[in-house]
Amino acid sequence: NIIFNNSNYQTYDLNYVNGGLYNSADYQSKVKPIGTDKVSAWIGTWNSRGGEVYGSGVYNVGDTIIAKAEANKGYVFTKWSDGSVENPRILIASEDTTLVAYFDMEYLVIHVEIPGTLGEEALELVDNLSDILAVKITGTLNDEDVNIIRTRMTNLKQLDISELNMQYLPDYMFQYSQIEKVVLPKGLIGIGRNAFYNCSNLTYV
Repeated sequence: NIIFNNSNYQTYDLNYVNGGLYNSADYQSKVKPIGTDKVSAWIGTWNSRGGEVYGSGVYNVGDTIIAKAEANKGYVFTKWSDGSVENPRILIASEDTTLVAYFDMEYLVIHVEIPGTLGEEALELVDNLSDILAVKITGTLNDEDVNIIRTRMTNLKQLDISELNMQYLPDYMFQYSQIEKVVLPKGLIGIGRNAFYNCSNLTYV
């Protein structure tokens, strides 16, 4: 940043862009004198389920804005809307600012070496199977494991079984579930009856 005085002895704060002072008319029209005006900062989130954000408010020009994103359980902060991954994010108030936090579901990775042990393996990572929102499962499953996914992972939103040893997706596997995204096994050759029946949130298979 650079501080300079204009002919009216007002002090301004400008940023360097690409190695040089960005002094276009458009940019200058947004810059406000330090100590003589206030600006607003709106810190929001793309997905309110993913977490909380802090830092919104009204600031004096030249004040420090601290934008902070805190992910909820099962989610991770990924980036701000301008591409930065710095968190907390430190900004200098110079104009009205909008910054949006992006959160993604945090994938658990579970390998099932012995069919029938999915529940045990999952409980090594979480306290409750209903806490799992996104998971990648590898290895081999049996009917007991499929039933775990269907009846006990009740809040599951995203499932990656692309590396699972499975040729047929069982009947009714996801019916009436909250599933939003499923990455199917690479060797899959058939999908069972009503496997995705009434999956109203499903957007990707």
